Amino acid sequence: MSDRLIFSTQPELLRLNQKDEEYGFGLFQKLIDALEIFTPKILSYRFISTNQDTLKILSFCAYYILTTISNRKTLGEEFCNLHQFNKQDFDFKGIPTSLKRRVLFVILTTLSPFIFKKLVKKQYDQSREMMMAERKEYRGILASFIRNLPSYDGIYEKIIKFHLCMFFLDGLFVQISKRISGIYYVFQKQPQNHNITYKKVGVLVALQLAIEFARYGYRVYQDYQQSKQIQNQINSEYKYKSGEDKNENQHEEEEEEIDIPQELLCALCYDKRKITSATPCGHLFCWDCIIKSTQIKPECPNCRQACLPQKIVQIANFK
Repeated sequence: MSDRLIFSTQPELLRLNQKDEEYGFGLFQKLIDALEIFTPKILSYRFISTNQDTLKILSFCAYYILTTISNRKTLGEEFCNLHQFNKQDFDFKGIPTSLKRRVLFVILTTLSPFIFKKLVKKQYDQSREMMMAERKEYRGILASFIRNLPSYDGIYEKIIKFHLCMFFLDGLFVQISKRISGIYYVFQKQPQNHNITYKKVGVLVALQLAIEFARYGYRVYQDYQQSKQIQNQINSEYKYKSGEDKNENQHEEEEEEIDIPQELLCALCYDKRKITSATPCGHLFCWDCIIKSTQIKPECPNCRQACLPQKIVQIANFK
């Protein structure tokens, strides 16, 4: 029987998703109107304003509990004459979609954006800041990759765009939650044959993503080459200076090389700082190292904040 079913086309899936969004948002507006009856005596306007995201989640949860979880069609599905369907559930259980599959879809649709925004985003930002702060422990192309790590919002945007590209190409899932839960849609009755597809749009989105990834790779490579150039110049200058006073400072350098604390190292030459100097953003380097670095590229090597050579300050009596 499942072989004779006609799967939904892209325009109907887009229309269904749009209608469900409209009805869910309409329920959210009704909830806000109902809560405003209790203001300001019981509830404050500030409470409603600061908890809008939570109220929106509750509204969409209620919408899908009354429809999808209860094994009823959503208003969007009714509007488009579509049925939820999964071949595995139909073949083995004799039902269009199992309860577990529908519950998974509702959780992913309503709660996952909130969880990702509150927890995953916070964890990613903390890990990114930690790696940025400790990246002097990383060298080579890995250090350049860490310096150019995109923000959480940038990664999230690319994931959404990639999923949208997949939808335009395969025409199966307009929502990531339905792709993960495996919920397809079939027509309730014989549809009109309009032959509308968005594969060309999908190719354009895929091309755009490829260009963005290529630009990111080139940016990392360019950063690596610039860092390598700065490092080579600093190393050559350091070797030249160390050759002049090698006999004078040989014993002192041997003592300093033994277990130098991490906070006393220069992130550019990876040696103990000489004439400690600070950038406007507060990072510390050797005077010669940071001057040469900012002359090549006027920014802080650590945080990439704009930094001109004349803005660098020597710190007296600081080891």
